[in-house]
Amino acid sequence: MGIINFQNRHMTAVKTAPNGIVNQNTVFVFQQFGERVLASYAGGKVKRGMLVGRVDHNNLSFSYAQEDLEGKVTGGTSDCDIRLLTDGRVQLLEYFDWPGGKGLNIIEESP
Repeated sequence: MGIINFQNRHMTAVKTAPNGIVNQNTVFVFQQFGERVLASYAGGKVKRGMLVGRVDHNNLSFSYAQEDLEGKVTGGTSDCDIRLLTDGRVQLLEYFDWPGGKGLNIIEESP
């Protein structure tokens, strides 16, 4: 697999950790500038969120901050394994760490 470009990709969480806040109603919209990756996200339990990171071959690492529907702001870090699905869509195995603990989310590009 070559280096994946995240520019204008829309993704959603298809499987989430019990202690996470994103869910299948959370939509991520990505931008990419060289190795730098940015995304805004919202939906489900997330009022708004932003992530800033770096892509390196099959890995995406980022920090994020998000506000939930009750106004609480939290943040953390994630390391993602990047996979390419058989239909060409991108999948992220997101290993996150935040004040609610650690966990794994699976985030996939929307069809």
